[in-house]
Formats: sequence, C-alpha cells, structure tokens
Amino acid sequence: MKKIAGYVSELIKTILFIGFSIQIILGIVWMCFNFSHAQLFSVSGGPLYIPVEKVGKAAYPVLYLLQLAVAALADYYFVRLWWGNRRLLNIWGALCLLTSPLVLQCHLAVSPFSLVCSLLLLELTFSIHYIRRSEWELSALCSACGCWLMLSLLRPEYLLLGALPILFSVVFKVFARQKSKKKLLRGALVLVAFWGIVWGTLSLSGQESVYSRKNIAFCTFSRAVWPTLWQDSLVLWQPEEVPGLTVEILQQAAEQVEDLRIVVKPMIEEALTEEEAIDFYYLKASGCWILRKKSLLLRCIKDFAGYLLPPVFLSVQLDGRGGETYSGRNYEMMISAHPKWTKEYVSYGCWWFTTALVLTCILAVNLLMMGRMREIPFVPLGLFVILGCVLALAYTFRGAGMLDYKCTAVVMVLWQSLPLATMGKEV
Repeated sequence: MKKIAGYVSELIKTILFIGFSIQIILGIVWMCFNFSHAQLFSVSGGPLYIPVEKVGKAAYPVLYLLQLAVAALADYYFVRLWWGNRRLLNIWGALCLLTSPLVLQCHLAVSPFSLVCSLLLLELTFSIHYIRRSEWELSALCSACGCWLMLSLLRPEYLLLGALPILFSVVFKVFARQKSKKKLLRGALVLVAFWGIVWGTLSLSGQESVYSRKNIAFCTFSRAVWPTLWQDSLVLWQPEEVPGLTVEILQQAAEQVEDLRIVVKPMIEEALTEEEAIDFYYLKASGCWILRKKSLLLRCIKDFAGYLLPPVFLSVQLDGRGGETYSGRNYEMMISAHPKWTKEYVSYGCWWFTTALVLTCILAVNLLMMGRMREIPFVPLGLFVILGCVLALAYTFRGAGMLDYKCTAVVMVLWQSLPLATMGKEV
C-alpha cells in the first residue's frame, strides 16, 4: 500500500510541476502583452498610497516595474520557507505565485493591492522565521513589524489585520516553544512600540479610522440593507426620517452600491448627530435582519466564499451565475486590451487553481499513508488558513455589493502556495 501511495505522490508532483509551468508561460506572455495597458482603479488608500498613486498616474510602467520587483522578491523569500537555498527551484516557485492571473492583474495595475499583497507575504515570511529560529528572532520580529507599519499606511484596515501574523507567531512561540519570560517581554515591547508608531502615524494623517464606531455601524448598515434598501425603506423608514432622503435617492442607491456611501451616508450624518447616526444605522440593520434573515445570510456566505476562493467564484460568475460585482468589473478591465489571450489565461488559471488544491489534498493523504506526516508544515499552513479566513470575513462585513478579488489577492497567493509547500524539498 505504501508503495502505491509513493507512486501516486510522484505522479501528483509531476502533474503539479507541469500545471504550474503552463501557468508561468501563459502569465509571462500575458504580462508582455499588457505591460503597456494602463489599468487605473479608483481605490482609496492610506497616506503611503498617495505618492504611489501619483507615480502610477504619471508613469504607470514605472509603477508596474516597482510592483513586479517587490512581488518577485516577496514570492522568492516566501517560497524559500519550503525549499531552502535551492535557487532555481525557488525562482520557479516564485513565478508560480507571481503568474496567478488575478494576482498578476494587481501587479500590473494602479492600486494599493499589489504592494499590500507583497508586504503581507514578507510579514508572513518574517513571522515564520521568528517562530523557527532563535539566533536572529528579534530582527525577524522587527522586520515583520516594519511590514505591518507600511501595510497600515497603504490600507488603514491593516492596523488590525496586519497585526494577526505577528500576534500568532508570538503567542505560538510562547506557548509551544516555552520561551523565557525575558524573551516574551522583549517581543511584547517591540509589538507595543510598533503599534504606537502605526497608530500615531495614522492619527496624524487626519483620515477617519476604519475602526471608528460610526464606520463600523455604517458597514453593518450597508451589509444588511443592500440591495433591498428601497423595498425595505417602505416598511422600515418613516417619511422624512432623514430630511431630503427621498424615495428616488433610495431607489438609486439600491441599484448602485456606491451611492450608499457617496450620497446616502453624508445625508444621514449631516442630518443626525454622531450618536443618532450610529443608532439609526443599527436600527435599520436589525430591521432588515428580521425581515430578510435567510437571504442576508446567503449573501454573506456567497461574499465570504468569493473573497476566500476568488478564482472559483470568478469562474462561476463568468458563466453568468454570480451577479454583478466589482470582481466582474476588474475582469472587464483586464480583458479589454487582449480579449482572446486574457480569456484563455484566466480560464486556465481558474481551472488550475481548483485542480491544484484537489491534487494537494490527495498528495497530503498519500503522505499520511506513507507515514511522512512531518513533511507537511502544519503550523505555517494553519496560519495561512486562519489569515485567509479572517481577511475574507473582514472584507465580507465591510458592506454588501462590493465583492472585489483585488482585496484578497494575498489569499490567492496563500492558496497557491499550499501545493508548493506540500510538494516538499524532493521535487
């Protein structure tokens, strides 16, 4: 039985190598075709994204080169976690992660999500080095915290989301490795110091915190009321409850989710005090929950799946079964320059994403059957799955109608890294 499992494992590794190599070839060709194509996304960001966006709008090829270079570096060092110093294999692995279609689109676009993806990968790499090694653990922790700082300045929601890998690694090292109280205190001080730097920098930028009570209340409101805002308002809202907020405005907001934040939100917050606005948001959200509990849950589950497994959801959407989302608009922009090649590239990438994950599950079962369980890096993989689920959940509850695979590009990279990690060093 073990001999058969060994043959199956070698066969799966060969298929994975061939499948990823095809993706690399398709991705490099698509990159060459689209390097002169400007993909300009209207996305807000933190203070660090302002100069990045200016460079992108003035000379987008320069930004593309920068983003590709940072992504290649991050992917290379990330893959080294599994394969050590095998340079050629690490380059091949980095290209596997770089050429995932939806991720590569982010690297060839003017948006913060390419750098966010790369910095989060680097943070994960440093966090895992902090867990594994003791000789330079403080420098690894400081490097991870530096990435967290830059992440927060690119996208303010990473003030908390970006802290997760570091918190996980510190807690794991304390309880699993049973380190001394002195080292625990040292790590905690580094973490608190960087938290103060991140918080202070974001406060000085003058931007409203994404974690303010008012913003969380609005996100809850958005998640619950859209796209049934107009129908539910006939039942839940009193006439002129918010001055100027007419039925026509609500109907338009029900059709265009952007109007909910651009038009409806300012009208509510100008007419009501902050506490009244917060109470208003929660009252309407709870009313919608009572009216449409089942459909609201289904929409949340669909969005969560869309953020957690973007290529799978996009392939469903391209078959006309996913509804209108930001992800669909991303694809329209991606396909505009070279439609035929892009369609084949994305179709193959979405199919290969699912196939590679299925083959990885079979490979993991075979390794268990052969008694080679230690070859599966459970701790890093567990961290990846937890982080992916938290990111998907966070973006699901920022509001309805905004499913956008760019936000969780790093989750796609983490999923693509699972086959590489399970293949082990004997590739």
